[in-house]
Amino acid sequence: MRQGDSDANTVTCTDVIIDVVDPNNPTVTIDFAPEDYQNDAGKKPGTYCVTFTATNLVDETNLPAQSDTSQYCFELVDPCNPPDSVTAPTLVDQAYTISDPTATPYTHPAFVISPDYCEIRLNYEETKFTDDGGDLQTAITRVDDTFSFFYGADLSPVKPTAQT
Repeated sequence: MRQGDSDANTVTCTDVIIDVVDPNNPTVTIDFAPEDYQNDAGKKPGTYCVTFTATNLVDETNLPAQSDTSQYCFELVDPCNPPDSVTAPTLVDQAYTISDPTATPYTHPAFVISPDYCEIRLNYEETKFTDDGGDLQTAITRVDDTFSFFYGADLSPVKPTAQT
């Protein structure tokens, strides 16, 4: 059970594999799968302790059973905090006429995170312009990783100058 945690997140016997090929050097393996870290449904990061109790079998001499207990603890870390890596895709510069309502939207390639089951949150920032009324505006709309470019309210983004 996780230290200081009285209700959830236990390491059960099915999580523990004991290999006693060499009685003088037994090994213990605890395997965790990606789902053990996801959606708060699995094991929370923290210190977990495993207690082993060995009890001799009572034989026909009716000697009392003897047992001994040993415990070890281990730290379960969140492999996504921080992840091993986050790799940005190569983005291709685009050119748009912002008053063209038929312009093809741009969908950027995916960012790659390792391990791949870690969640990733992308933040987008865009350059705004001041419209004819003095308000900040944008010609960019976004749905997930797809961007569209259109502005048709006035000519403020391009501000043509008179030729003399």
